[in-house]
Amino acid sequence: MSEHGSRSSGADAWWDFDHRLSRFLTGMRDGEVLILSDAGDDSRYVQFLSFGDQGIHAEVSPGTADEEVRRLGWQLPALNRRGKPVGASPNFTADAPTLEAAKLAELAVRVLRDVWQLTGPHALTVEKVNDSNGPPVSDLGL
Repeated sequence: MSEHGSRSSGADAWWDFDHRLSRFLTGMRDGEVLILSDAGDDSRYVQFLSFGDQGIHAEVSPGTADEEVRRLGWQLPALNRRGKPVGASPNFTADAPTLEAAKLAELAVRVLRDVWQLTGPHALTVEKVNDSNGPPVSDLGL
């Protein structure tokens, strides 16, 4: 996609959301959590935890398309010999420095759009936890 005008309206919505999400993640404060859920199935979500200038940790809930999520670059949860997740979270993870939040935004959008096949950002619900005067969720345009 070489120019904004050549994308379909659904692609435009995801392209715009990707950029808004990137800016939002960069502005999150230490300890803030952003959760984007599939409005039709709240067991499907992507969440982000900010460590301020130290970086951002992202997680994707596991589900029926785990192999596709892994191929996008998300890390598998550590498993024990019985195939059960080690630790509290069975989620796939990705980490990036705060200044590289665009990488995490793109990974998230690819899961939401390409793996879960959501028709657009309008199909998401959003929650922000531990709000510390970072960007308001309205900046996401949802």
